[in-house]
Amino acid sequence: MSGTYTSESSGDWGTASIWNTGSVPDSSTADVTIASGTEVTITSGESFAAGSVDVNFILDVAGSLTVANDLYVGFADLALSNGEINAGQITVSDSGAVDGPGTLASSGTLTNDGFIYAFGSLVSQGFGLGGPLTVAPASYTQSDTGSIDAQQGGTLTLAPTGGAAAFTNLSNGTLSGGFYGASEGGTLELPGSLTAIEQATVLLAEFSTFYPGGAEIEVGGTAIQAELTTIGTGALLELNEYDYETANTLTLNGGSIDLGSATTLATLDPAKLVLADSSSELSGAGQVGSDVDNNGTILAADGVLSLLGAVTGSGNVEIAEGATLELVQGGRKRSRSKSTTPTLPVCR
Repeated sequence: MSGTYTSESSGDWGTASIWNTGSVPDSSTADVTIASGTEVTITSGESFAAGSVDVNFILDVAGSLTVANDLYVGFADLALSNGEINAGQITVSDSGAVDGPGTLASSGTLTNDGFIYAFGSLVSQGFGLGGPLTVAPASYTQSDTGSIDAQQGGTLTLAPTGGAAAFTNLSNGTLSGGFYGASEGGTLELPGSLTAIEQATVLLAEFSTFYPGGAEIEVGGTAIQAELTTIGTGALLELNEYDYETANTLTLNGGSIDLGSATTLATLDPAKLVLADSSSELSGAGQVGSDVDNNGTILAADGVLSLLGAVTGSGNVEIAEGATLELVQGGRKRSRSKSTTPTLPVCR
């Protein structure tokens, strides 16, 4: 039926008594609001239609929902429990979240200012249903507040129907805008080809024995390590308890790499690591296996930072309080620990 519908209590979408009209919205001209404090579910096997949907609390979809025009996720959670949503335009606000296994599709643009994430099957043991999530709008745009993330063995596939060019945050090989993550065995699959990051954060994190397969971000079916060469202005590569190996020289050109802390030690092993300018930074606690050309800042923080190769350049080295810097070259190890935070030039 057409009209304006607002949920007044929690329950199944198909229950007339939860709606202000006393009837069930199921029409391409029905404008639906999931009101704050109410949780509406579409169970497996159910299928409904709406003209627009404004989610302000929880909408849990295990069945099917078709939205002719706009789907808006406000201060809310849109949970896909192996369900499917097809909408005209989709907006996820900066306080909104989309999660779970299933399919989120749009004939128009999906604008993500909030959180979209998939999580794996172990989460289903008491915490929810896990599995693969496919995000398939005609085009996808992510703002600086947006996040797309695969966690705990889950797989999240971003597959714009307009092709790789319809992923507007990846242009000419450069990824920008917000947060892209894979952790605890999760796999994030993005379209296109990537050689650089700019004004974005990329996280690779392991720290789990429950999902031993290893976290991966794949771009065009290729692991990010195989093609990434440049971490540009405002970009961060964050590695937590992760072994990052690449045959490429990795250049920080105004960007940063964070190797984590004493409890999340990471290993970075490129062909060579270059900190190209004064705004480039390598920080944290972990191990770098290659030579380092440092014209920026190396910061040992919250643990032991070990540099196994030669360190050259005109940049600085800083040792945070309680941290240790180990310089290991030719089998000889030199350690320096500080209770203050000195700044030392790197000798050429």
